[in-house]
Amino acid sequence: MKRASLFLLLIVLISVQPLSVLAQSAPSCSFQPDGSIICTTGGGNEGGGEEGGGNNNNNNGGGACTPGNHLAFQVVEYYSESSSCKVFPIRVDNCTGQVLHIIEQPAVMPCELPNTTPPQHPCTSFSVTAGGITCTNNGWNVSARVTFPEIYLDVRPYPATLVRWPTFVRNGGMPESSGSGGVNYIPNGGGSPSHPQVGDWQNLRLILTLRPAGPMFVTLPLIGDLMLSNGASQTIQWEVPSHPAVGATTLAGSVSGLDELPGDMPLFVGNGRAPYKLFWELRYQEYEAIEGCLAGPNGNGNYNCGGGTRTSRHHWL
Repeated sequence: MKRASLFLLLIVLISVQPLSVLAQSAPSCSFQPDGSIICTTGGGNEGGGEEGGGNNNNNNGGGACTPGNHLAFQVVEYYSESSSCKVFPIRVDNCTGQVLHIIEQPAVMPCELPNTTPPQHPCTSFSVTAGGITCTNNGWNVSARVTFPEIYLDVRPYPATLVRWPTFVRNGGMPESSGSGGVNYIPNGGGSPSHPQVGDWQNLRLILTLRPAGPMFVTLPLIGDLMLSNGASQTIQWEVPSHPAVGATTLAGSVSGLDELPGDMPLFVGNGRAPYKLFWELRYQEYEAIEGCLAGPNGNGNYNCGGGTRTSRHHWL
């Protein structure tokens, strides 16, 4: 499973921000020219080759190297919530960087991805309305929509005619909201679900999630601006009654949920705003050929990969 993610920050305007990545730690991971990620770990010698990342002296730069091979791990999926990777253990030639052997059984290990510029968002059409946010990719024929969550501002007692009486204003909650869309199969390589080709995608899913990005900002008539973190409260006092002469022109009867108040009671009306970040995540599996080089000749007695026989295995990654 491959994933890509980023977020858009919403306050009043929409802006794109890069996704931060943690610094490298053991095992050391790096991007390869073909876009794959290889991680190596430190260790001792094994079978005449260097184990892990202790050698790291291939001849890509034209310098000398120690003949042999080392253990590395090809990353096929990164789990940001646990800072771990799903990997295939592989053997890599110290001098050429060529994969010599692949261990079929995948494993999960702690890892941190190398610093890199995150991918651009996948939306060919991006719209924000009062009802929510929609991201559509016309090339993949996939669309996802997320609605804005309700935020809760509690005021007790109701701000009506209670002069110099303690009134509590509380941020009653800023929940997340999520929406998704998907496509079962995309034949990028010209294949089909029953006969996949290298480059084909399956189980593509685009997920949009709105998460709170800061405190709630509350504005109340004759009080001013308040800043309330999630669950926080603040005490205020009204110095004048809620009367039309001081701006209380909204009647309780016109506001849903205030049935216990007289319908002709004037009210102060405030507002609350909360910043949210929009995260997108794109998940899919890609049909890939993993090539290696096995020691010895092929069935015809020929060598085609520097003293060995080239092998190729196909996987959904």
